[in-house]
Amino acid sequence: MKKVLFTLTFLLILVVNSFTFVSTSIPVPNIDEEGQKYYGLVIAIDEYNGNEWSTLKTPVNDANAIKDVLLNKYGFEEVVTLYDQQATRANIIDYIDRIAQNITNNDNLLIYFSGHGIEIGNEGYWVPSDARTKERSQLIPNSEIKNALAKTVSKHALVMVDACFSGTIFKSSNLFIENDGSDTYYKKVDDLVSRQAITAGGLEPVLDGAGKHSTFARYIIKNLKKNQQTKLDANELFKMVKLPVQANSPNIPQFGHIQNAGHEGGQFIFKINKETTGACAFGGVTMKEGAKMVFSTDGGMLHAIVNEYDKKVYYQWLKGSVTLDNKTPNLRVTESGTYSVLVTTDDECSDAAVIDVTIALPQIEVVIEEGSKVTFTNGGTLHASLSAPKEDVVYEWLYNNYIISQEPTLDIKKAGQYKVVIRLKDGRKIATAETQVEIKARTYTVQIGDDMARIARKFYSDAGKVDFLYKSNIGKVTKGELLRVGTELNVPLLDKEEVSDNAPNSSKRIYIAANEDMPPLSQIGLYKNGMLTEIVKETMREMGEVPVVNFMSGNKVKSQAFTGKSTAAFPFVYSKQDANFFHYSEPLFKELTIFFVSKTPQPDARGKVKEIKYNREKDLKGKRVAIVRGFASEKLMDLQQKGILGLMAKNTWEECFQLLKDGKVDMVAAPQMVGILTLKSVNSVSLDDFKMLSKPFETTDFYLVVSKQSPDGETFLARFNAAFQKLNDAGSISKIQNTHIDIFQNER
Repeated sequence: MKKVLFTLTFLLILVVNSFTFVSTSIPVPNIDEEGQKYYGLVIAIDEYNGNEWSTLKTPVNDANAIKDVLLNKYGFEEVVTLYDQQATRANIIDYIDRIAQNITNNDNLLIYFSGHGIEIGNEGYWVPSDARTKERSQLIPNSEIKNALAKTVSKHALVMVDACFSGTIFKSSNLFIENDGSDTYYKKVDDLVSRQAITAGGLEPVLDGAGKHSTFARYIIKNLKKNQQTKLDANELFKMVKLPVQANSPNIPQFGHIQNAGHEGGQFIFKINKETTGACAFGGVTMKEGAKMVFSTDGGMLHAIVNEYDKKVYYQWLKGSVTLDNKTPNLRVTESGTYSVLVTTDDECSDAAVIDVTIALPQIEVVIEEGSKVTFTNGGTLHASLSAPKEDVVYEWLYNNYIISQEPTLDIKKAGQYKVVIRLKDGRKIATAETQVEIKARTYTVQIGDDMARIARKFYSDAGKVDFLYKSNIGKVTKGELLRVGTELNVPLLDKEEVSDNAPNSSKRIYIAANEDMPPLSQIGLYKNGMLTEIVKETMREMGEVPVVNFMSGNKVKSQAFTGKSTAAFPFVYSKQDANFFHYSEPLFKELTIFFVSKTPQPDARGKVKEIKYNREKDLKGKRVAIVRGFASEKLMDLQQKGILGLMAKNTWEECFQLLKDGKVDMVAAPQMVGILTLKSVNSVSLDDFKMLSKPFETTDFYLVVSKQSPDGETFLARFNAAFQKLNDAGSISKIQNTHIDIFQNER
């Protein structure tokens, strides 16, 4: 089963031409036609001595499978193994040091490490089997491995890392000698020194596999097995692994060279020198539209064509690094970008095709009529004009990258940089324009017959504001003296005028983003579309606003609120990270968060079935917990940062419970009512499949948030909190809550 945890599976492949060990415990390998020797050192740890580290399920299986494919296909006659209690800090360092000191420039070495890993500061560390704590002295830093490589005279070194915190070992690079597939290319990169690394996903937590292998190791093994090229370089292997790992885990594999270790542009090359069986009959996949395609404004269809294969295949589409929810041969696209399709078979064969898509958008320009620079006195209005009339577009005015209006014109009171973006109704951008606005203070030129009291009445309707005007014009006029005709006076706004100018129009619609998958708090189809939906609407009406609630998936709610596409969003839980970007309202509702577990737990890799319980924090050690994106509380995030549990985020609660049913996670952390109503309302999983642990995990507060980018965000939230408190004092909030809770209890 996959396990989100802070593990480190470190595959270190040193293609080091010709090396000799002093130790007689390392056997003599076969030699290929070019005289290159291949040695193997495989390190894997399932069981740790210290209570700080949880037991892992796949490292030894991963190591054995990689050892087998190297022995049986790539000329590794002997591979030395260090498993579990053999893989102590002293033993690991001793073997690596001997390798560094005794190799020559014509030897090949593969070092594979699979076990726990951790980051301290900016350094990644291997955790040996005898490490009992997180003290640096008990761990093996990546820098020590890098230094060992730097000291060798080896020609090639390739580090493959299936781990969290593994990105510190290398520097990413896209500079490679072009591979034309010729013998000349392979000889050139074989002759040049290389120090490279492939990682499973930089700083992302790595999955301890759902079956026999971790996600990264599974595709390393699969692609090394199915490879039919007599020579396969590290970059080619990376390209084979990147898409399937990305499509089947939260991680995006990376490839680069190890910094300051002697890299000169070479490549490690896997060379087939034994007869192999079971070759893939799969002919691969191509894109019908070719490598590049231009579609009209409405977009078009991409078609993946499988070549010469009549068995079942599986499709997965991606846009850039984002996995798309499409597992069919065809994909409809409406946005420009790089798209790829990964095709796999039951025979463990796979292939991918990539295409660059350009969408020909309408050729329309937008201009701000007032120009690229404009000066207003005390405020003004900007006007956006299109080069050609078009009705099916949306205007977005932005201030500090926050959307403040969606009309063709914009009334402004503040100086700064303003941008207007024109989009099609599906969100695609087609034109932009910007202007720099300066705001001059309000002034008045003294006329015949004016005195300060008359001017105060004219602008403030209050002759008593003469002292305010005198203070605002020190050096221009003196109290008690006659005003000189033609004198330009400053007439600043009063605080109450500013409040009046910024007060919302009661007829203006306020758009609020809501998570569509949080019953009974917010979900279309529930009574009043959910408890918090009704509370937020009533509070907005108390403010004199007209609320419009738009329901969307949890992963979209944050971006809607942050960019200003919605004025506010709910329901949110507090986290320190989100607090950097959002202002939080007063708590709108409190709910117990509990753990849901399967009534029939899945056996572990050793066939043991252990009942899951939660009475104290220690019981969560090594557990994989599913949550909905955006729900992770500060307590859950803290436990993940400590390496106690692993979090797997999905877009919906239904997906979370499906993972639990399939045995891919150990628990689902959910608000009690949310979890129960989800299980009662979906078809793929049932409340009968699970049980709730009796001890609550925490009390969770739910909030409404506004973006810190919003110019009026704090003012809006202060008004919202005041209106909410007024309704709460009147008993209206508790009445709404009790009504929804009664409905929930009756539905149970």
